[in-house]
Amino acid sequence: MAEQPSLRDRATAVGAEIHELRRQAALADDVQTLVPLKTCDRELKLAFGTPALNEPGDAYGDLKARLLEQAYQGT
Repeated sequence: MAEQPSLRDRATAVGAEIHELRRQAALADDVQTLVPLKTCDRELKLAFGTPALNEPGDAYGDLKARLLEQAYQGT
C-alpha cells in the first residue's frame, strides 16, 4: 500500500487549488465566490506558506500582470 502524503502536504495542495479558484473567480468578477475563497487563501498562506507563488510564470504572477495590463489599457 502506498504511503499517504502528510497532512501538511495535503493542506498545501488544497491551498494551491483554493488559490487557483480565487484567481478564476477574480477573473470572472464573481464577488460572491471570491470573498470566501480570498479568506481561505489568506489563512492557508499564513499557515502553510506560498510555495512557488513568486516564481516567474506562476498563476498569481500571471493574474497580477494581466490585471496591471488591463488597468493601464483603461487609462
